[in-house]
Amino acid sequence: MHFNDVVDMSGQRVDEFVVYGENGAYHCYTRKQPTTHLDANKDNIGEYVVEMQPVDMKPMKKKENAFHCGYFLPNTDGFYVLGGDSGYLYLCSQSQVIMSYAAHSKYLAAISSHPCGFVTAGGDGLWKLWEMTNLSRGVLQQSQQSFGESYSFVKQTPRTTFRKLKASLRVKLEDKFQMPKYKIGGGAHACAYNRSKEQLIIGTNECDIVVIEKFSDKVK
Repeated sequence: MHFNDVVDMSGQRVDEFVVYGENGAYHCYTRKQPTTHLDANKDNIGEYVVEMQPVDMKPMKKKENAFHCGYFLPNTDGFYVLGGDSGYLYLCSQSQVIMSYAAHSKYLAAISSHPCGFVTAGGDGLWKLWEMTNLSRGVLQQSQQSFGESYSFVKQTPRTTFRKLKASLRVKLEDKFQMPKYKIGGGAHACAYNRSKEQLIIGTNECDIVVIEKFSDKVK
């Protein structure tokens, strides 16, 4: 599960988050519910109710056994990415998958924030730093206004919009993370970027911790 740190508090929606696992992924909102409309037959949380929609993978023509990680992209009006068991990275908006990227040759295990964008770590023993440029919902909203409420992004969006979105995410830097000599194989299980110490920390599926020092020097 991953929460969006920035939600439009002017409306009734007070939380936005994505839930993922072996059974797919769900885009969720926590919505403020007037006390006069509470329904005893629904899963109400006090004066709030959770709305869930499955993330639609059909337009991508891919099937994922599981999603291992997710991350809301800062300053993008709600775009988020999901890491798939196939190694693909999926760019999503609400319950729609917008685009896919061949990120890792094995499962995409973890995503961490970074000042340039975000870092992914996979079962292939690689970490990758992704850079974000000009990624916002403005392009989507312009397309939606052209087609009306029945708009389906993947089916009806012009190719120029796809090219802009595709170019908004790119791999800036990548490298292998060094495993201890006595280990054979072993991919990532988790990762985190320590901004104050400029370290990338990767936890492996063999319970090792790999620390990449002076990570910011590599990015320059």
